This record gives sequence, C-alpha cells and structure tokens, in this order.
Amino acid sequence: MTSLWRGTLDPHRQDAARQLRPEPGVTVLDLAYGTGLNFALLEPAIGPTEAIVGTDYSSGMLARAAHRVAQHGWSNVRLLQADARTLTTEQIALPHGRLHRVLCTLGLSVMPEWESVFQRTFEMLEPVGRYAAMDLYIEPGRGLLSRALDLGYRVVARCGSQPPLLVAVAAALCGLR
Repeated sequence: MTSLWRGTLDPHRQDAARQLRPEPGVTVLDLAYGTGLNFALLEPAIGPTEAIVGTDYSSGMLARAAHRVAQHGWSNVRLLQADARTLTTEQIALPHGRLHRVLCTLGLSVMPEWESVFQRTFEMLEPVGRYAAMDLYIEPGRGLLSRALDLGYRVVARCGSQPPLLVAVAAALCGLR
C-alpha cells in the first residue's frame, strides 16, 4: 500500500519541488518534512553549499528523516523539531534572516491553524522568494475511496514585488472524477 500511495503522490511531490525552482545559492525550508522524501528532490538542485532546513512537530518523523539524511550523507540538511505555529527565523538560524524557498508537501492539511502557519512562513520569504505546497483535499460528501484519492494541488509562488499568486489545480486520480 505504501508504494501505491507513494507512486500516486510522487509525481505531484516532484512537480511541487520543480515549481519551487530550487537552484544553487538558495536556502530552502521544508515545512513538515515527515520522513524527508523531499530532500532528494531539493539537495541536487541547491548543491552541497546551501542549506535545506527541515521542520516537523513529530519526534518520530525527526528520527526517520535523520536516518534518511545519514544514509545519503547530506551534510547540508538541518532538521528541527518545532511547532510550525510558533516557528521563527531565529529557530531556523538563517544567515540573512530570510528564506529563499519554502516547500510543504502533505503537511498543511494536518496542521492546526494551517492558515496562520502559511502566513507566518510566507512572511519569512525574501521578496523574490517562492513558496510551493502540495496537499490532499477531501471533498465533503464523496465516497471513502474517492475522498482518499482526491488530490488537491496548490502551488503558491511570489515573484518580485507582485502579490502572492495562488494556483489551485484539482487532479483526479484513478479516473474517479
């Protein structure tokens, strides 16, 4: 079941990471990193000299992600156990006080007060930073299987001095829609 689940969601995770446009010279916050699956998508793009800072509330996820980081020898991935509702730039220890990129996959939907978490982390971005989120959306009133497979995909990006751009694309999985 895990490989089916991952196989279904991986293309969307990869697309969110691409929308983030990771590149050398950027610091990325992976919000609610879980087991650390995003690190492999980000690390090659930013290179070994820049940082990926991962935050997650769960000590269990921290342990699993730390194992993944050690397995791959990623010296530029720093893991924090933190409550995203109270996360500060001081906790993240940013060299310039601002983030270049924020990525959150399958995390916002399980956070209490996710809107304030989004606002807080969005405000940590530098003016030309980018924010990408991929999450599940369960439409009310649908059957259990359909609801479990209904993926809501949101990409949020801020470019230059333009206001945030929110793009919502619903992806129907397994032809259920």
